[in-house]
Amino acid sequence: MKTGKIRINWIPTPILGLIIALVPLIFTAAVDEAQKELPSSHAFAGIENVWRMDTRLLSGGDPNGESGLKLLKSKGIKTIISVDGATPPVEIARRMGLRYVHIPVGYDGIPFNQQIALAQAFAQMPKPIYIHCHHGRHRAPAAASIMAQFGLGWSKDQAIAFMLKAGTSKDYSGLYDSVNQFQVPDKKAISAIKTPLPESVEMPALVDMMVQFDQRFDRLKAWLGNDLDRKGKTTAGDASKIDPLHDAIQLRELVRESSRLPECRDQPAEFSSQMGKLESDLTQWLERIKPRTPTDALETDATTDLKAILNSMTTRCATCHRSFRDKPLKKREPSS
Repeated sequence: MKTGKIRINWIPTPILGLIIALVPLIFTAAVDEAQKELPSSHAFAGIENVWRMDTRLLSGGDPNGESGLKLLKSKGIKTIISVDGATPPVEIARRMGLRYVHIPVGYDGIPFNQQIALAQAFAQMPKPIYIHCHHGRHRAPAAASIMAQFGLGWSKDQAIAFMLKAGTSKDYSGLYDSVNQFQVPDKKAISAIKTPLPESVEMPALVDMMVQFDQRFDRLKAWLGNDLDRKGKTTAGDASKIDPLHDAIQLRELVRESSRLPECRDQPAEFSSQMGKLESDLTQWLERIKPRTPTDALETDATTDLKAILNSMTTRCATCHRSFRDKPLKKREPSS
């Protein structure tokens, strides 16, 4: 039996040198081409964190009512998907000729049934599609990443890279798990689904209250930020029209009312403790804000106190979310 030999041809030194010189250029060109395929951020006035994943799919924050919907329509959007808990403005969208789909998801992950609904939406709804949560930073990028794996042929690495680029916090490990564990379903089967996608889904009372809570809390943060910036001068803009006393009162009532809900009464004692401390923070805010009118500028010491109270509330919310809202889903398959 003859033994084969490997023949190595000699490469002239000038040619070898040229090959070595070209390697970095080829690598750089490949990297540049990959960068071109990454989603790009877009400035949509009044809408947060808008990302164009390709011509068929965009991700971002809440359109915030009629003006935002008009803007999306002017950008050519045909379908809007909300993964937020807030009730979508379906009637306004209909008048504009826009389709709305409501697939609410939590911060703990995207269950199997919602993953299928997202795939169905991509397969069956008119495009371009705009998918949003509240701020467009966590749930929407995760849901959009599932849609991109199904409809755009994205790899898991691309999906995870987009979530990181969009600012999705690693604290929401359930969202990352959902995207990483997603198995692309059969496209023909998804296209054949006859069950219509809902325009609006009725949410549990606690979820609805937390949506309202987020909105009021955002207003307090916007007002304080505006007050810190203006340094005693009157400033135009929405933040300058916020009444911090009224919003704080409404916020405290939401905390009190939510503690009476069955979903809250069934929670561990630590949950009730955090809600009680949050109510105390809001009471301190009200006591510190009451001596002034909405148009008065804050004194330096009052600003310091209110900022500390706001930071305390933010910390309590984050602690409560980590303990009770953001835990990854334990079950990824539909129940039988």
